[in-house]
Amino acid sequence: MLTNRSHGVLYLITYLLSHTSQRQVIIVFDDSVSDFSDIARSIQEAMMDSILLNYEDDLAGLEVVLRSTLYSEEMRNVVLLCSPGHTMSIFDKVRKRSLESPTLRWLVIVEEDIRSSLQPILREGTQVAMAVRSSGAKYLLFSSEVEADNKIGFKPQGIWTPPGSLGLPQSRNISISIPLNSLKKSSTPSPREQNPAIGKTNISRQPFPPKPVLFPSLKSLYNDFQGRHLIVSVVSNIPFFKLLRLDNGTAVPEYGSDFQVIQALGRRLNFTYEVQEPRDGRWGGPEPDGTVSGMVGMVANHTAHMAIDEITINEQRESVVDFTTPYYLEATTLVSRAPSKKDSTFAVFQPFTQSVWIFLIIMTAVIGPIVSIIKICCHNMQIDYLTPTFGNLWGVSNMMSRDKDHHRDVERPTADNCESLNSSKLDSKTSQHSQQNEKLNGLRNVSKPFKKEPRYPKQTSEKTDYQSHLASDFEYSRNQRQELLLGYSFNMVRSLVLQGNRIEDNDDPVRIILVFWYVFCLVIYASYAGTLTAFLTIPSYEKAIDSLQDLKRASKDGFVPAVQAGTSNEYFLKSAKSGIFKELWDLTDPERSFPPNGKVGIERVLTQKIVYMSANLNSEIRTSQKGRDRFYLARQTFFPQGYGIACRRGAPYIQKFDEVLVSMIQAGLVNKWVKDEVMKIQRSSQGQRGDRGQQSESLALSLEHLKAAFFLLLVGLLFSAAALLCEIRIRKK
Repeated sequence: MLTNRSHGVLYLITYLLSHTSQRQVIIVFDDSVSDFSDIARSIQEAMMDSILLNYEDDLAGLEVVLRSTLYSEEMRNVVLLCSPGHTMSIFDKVRKRSLESPTLRWLVIVEEDIRSSLQPILREGTQVAMAVRSSGAKYLLFSSEVEADNKIGFKPQGIWTPPGSLGLPQSRNISISIPLNSLKKSSTPSPREQNPAIGKTNISRQPFPPKPVLFPSLKSLYNDFQGRHLIVSVVSNIPFFKLLRLDNGTAVPEYGSDFQVIQALGRRLNFTYEVQEPRDGRWGGPEPDGTVSGMVGMVANHTAHMAIDEITINEQRESVVDFTTPYYLEATTLVSRAPSKKDSTFAVFQPFTQSVWIFLIIMTAVIGPIVSIIKICCHNMQIDYLTPTFGNLWGVSNMMSRDKDHHRDVERPTADNCESLNSSKLDSKTSQHSQQNEKLNGLRNVSKPFKKEPRYPKQTSEKTDYQSHLASDFEYSRNQRQELLLGYSFNMVRSLVLQGNRIEDNDDPVRIILVFWYVFCLVIYASYAGTLTAFLTIPSYEKAIDSLQDLKRASKDGFVPAVQAGTSNEYFLKSAKSGIFKELWDLTDPERSFPPNGKVGIERVLTQKIVYMSANLNSEIRTSQKGRDRFYLARQTFFPQGYGIACRRGAPYIQKFDEVLVSMIQAGLVNKWVKDEVMKIQRSSQGQRGDRGQQSESLALSLEHLKAAFFLLLVGLLFSAAALLCEIRIRKK
């Protein structure tokens, strides 16, 4: 059975919850509340999603509920029914453990006024509605707010009076709120004092004072910061945020795309700001020892309201700060030293690979002997046509020096009548064959082949002495075969370089192979000539580092990956458990791989064997300042990242920041500011460097390009001299 006081507390809780979303209610109580079991039972019957927690000194149960995703709702309410001491202890632990959240509302019911003690503990993001018992069953209502000096204050909202205190029936659950200003005594009599009849009517029909706003909408509340002065943590980092250091050591913003973003936010939401640099000058994040470094650390430790300056959103940082919607997206690239030019001494060999050259040498070496063998075979078959016994497919009438009519009247020699031939006719026939045989000898035989003649019929009889003598006169001697081989081989080389040749042959097998060889030579020559022109006129460079795999291979030459210390890139490599990123982390060198800032990292690329991993835009700017032609940016990009504004945990203005940032992105302002800053810096860098690196290289070929040609000529002269010496020595013997 609820007592009158318990009824009053229950009505007060119901009234306070009417100002919030009642989807989830967490009630923390201690022994200071009597009959709480009855109150709890009534609350659970009225609200399905309610959690009851007994007060604990370590606040373990409440922390588990607040951090657990199982109990996560769009808006949660925590009702504290504890003594003033326990209430102060709860908010102290909430501050130390950063349990503030814009989706969390605190409803505090206390017997004593603890506002002055609670104000230093509360931070922005802790939304509190407090009911302080005044006299009897009445409670003073207050709501927390951030004042112009960024301190937390409590704004009076009215007085709550329980049902029945104005003579109303107890069964009616009516809450009355009276503004505190109306409690001030006025010298002018009220209308009721002037006319006692007023107020005798039914009070239920009288209009109640306006309902107080204990938890104003965060969007409407932060539409106007009312000129508050905020602290923004930044580091000097072009093109995002360039700081100018004054004579007194104070850093002031000068230019940058993120500078434009924070300026637009300040104008839109009516706040001013000042920039402060972290002591370590790093972007920062959680460290192994539990501390938080850099710009992120200033926000996490509540020494700055926000941080903006190319801050990558990652899981590690989100554990200590809250981020806005990403307002700019880009990826990471590899910055390495510009590849050096290849030595052009042997540029004439570069159009083809080593395997192609070996194949060409082999083909050129064997094609001459192949053609000469085919020619000898054709010649032997022509000899068979001169002897009836060995008639062949390749008969030649020109060897007989007779026309077709005269040829039909000639009696063909056979084994039976060969001995009875007239000696004068034999001498004449032998003389004609001897003259023709001279034409078949040496290289001249290649240029004047025999014409085809219908095939002689094959004979089955054996050769006579005349036939053997006739065949032996037409056969190539050993020296003639060697000359034939050398002649064809030399002409094959001439064909390969398209210098023409002196081969004239009517033998079909030889013609066929020569046609295909000429086509082959044409293709090879055209491919070589076009590629050689490109190699000689366009500078050739060593292989560049274009990917993470290339970086891994470059480690064999002493190169190591490098990232700026304290950045998300370092965390990304360090946290990798397997794959290429784990392998690259294992290749890092503590002395070279972690430069303190981007400027030092780019300088080390030129002086040390490192490959610097940095955001694409930042890399473009810094390499342009040092001379873009001295660096190489990899074609492959990786680790896509978004930049956001780091805010305090539970910062209630994040939702409003997101709204303004999205409007900037949709209008294209952020990209425009980035491009403007990049163009400004690039023009300045080009002006400082003058025309260096802009003059195109001459396309005229120099001796450096043609060293190999002269080298080949020298090698040929040496071989020729050696052959000459050998021949002289042989002749002397």
